[in-house]
Amino acid sequence: MSGLYRKIVCLFLFSSSLAMASEPNFQFHAQDNSQEIFVEKCKVWLLALEQNDREQLLGFFDPQVVKQHSQALEALLDDMVSRQQRITSTAGLVSRQVALSKPGVTAEHIANVNVDYTFENGHIGISCGFERKDSGNWQLIP
Repeated sequence: MSGLYRKIVCLFLFSSSLAMASEPNFQFHAQDNSQEIFVEKCKVWLLALEQNDREQLLGFFDPQVVKQHSQALEALLDDMVSRQQRITSTAGLVSRQVALSKPGVTAEHIANVNVDYTFENGHIGISCGFERKDSGNWQLIP
C-alpha cells in the first residue's frame, strides 16, 4: 500500500511541476501571491540570468515591449545578467535560501520571492517581484 501511495504522490508532484512549466513566463496564472509558481518562475528567471539565456529572459516581457524597446531592454538585461553572474560566480558560495511572500503581509497584487545567497564572508539578497495585472494574470517586475 505504501508503494502505491508513494507513486500517487510522485505522480501528483510531477503533474504539478508540468502544469507550472506549461504556464507562460509573461502573464501567467496564479490564484494569489503565495503560490509556489512564483518560486518556480523566480528560479527560471535567475537561472536564465546566470546562463545569459536571452530567449528565456525575453519570454518574461510583453512581446510588444520587446519589439518596441529592444535596445533599452537589451541594455537592462546586460546589467542584470552581469550582476547575477558576479553573484553566482563568487568564490565561497555556501548556500541559497528562498522565501516567498506571506499572505496578509505583502499587498495582494504583489508577489515577492527573496533569494539569499550566503558566502563565507557574508550574504547578499536578490528578489523577484511579480505584479497582478488587470487581466488577473501575473508578470515579472524587472
